[in-house]
Amino acid sequence: MIAASAVDNSYAYIYMQLPGPRECTNMLEQDDTILLKRLQEGDETAFSDIYTRYSEYLVLEAAFHLRDPMAARDMVQDMFTQWWHNRTLHNLVFKEKVTFRTYLKQSVRYNCSRSNLMQTKKQASVQTLYRIQEKEQIENPEPAISEEMDRKIKKYLNELPPMPRQALTKVYLEELQRKDITHELNITAKTLRNHLNRGINMLRQKLNNSL
Repeated sequence: MIAASAVDNSYAYIYMQLPGPRECTNMLEQDDTILLKRLQEGDETAFSDIYTRYSEYLVLEAAFHLRDPMAARDMVQDMFTQWWHNRTLHNLVFKEKVTFRTYLKQSVRYNCSRSNLMQTKKQASVQTLYRIQEKEQIENPEPAISEEMDRKIKKYLNELPPMPRQALTKVYLEELQRKDITHELNITAKTLRNHLNRGINMLRQKLNNSL
């Protein structure tokens, strides 16, 4: 029979061999450095490894700020898509004392702040929203949008995922130039069109289902 003191000493020895919080952080940073080096050297599988390591963590961070888990997941997915198309992570250069994990977290917070700000400032224009409805040939027997239809459009627009919602808002509500929008959102013209088409189709479907 093994003495209790021997067991205690064994556990104490194992515990002493485990890395402390600071060491764990250093190990994680070293792993991130290796991942980024692989990516910058042309190993595209490193991007998948980064996604696997950080996507759920970033979704939780975004959900905390947006208070909407589905919108948070869409936002993080869009961010990784943009990073891939723009090769942002491939060419990433950190400032002093900025870790990769910090960069990702700050990127999520920045996008969440922009999304929340747009939600706060957005004042849906009835006539502009009518143009969206008219463009997609959504039937409306009234010569102008009723208050009920206006309420539905505003509601459904707010329910769209972040990128389609931003695309519709900037093109149809704020009436910005598309080249300015692509520059601001750091996306291509084709990606903007995809977000617009997706948003319009989702908005049309929601409106048709409510009729």
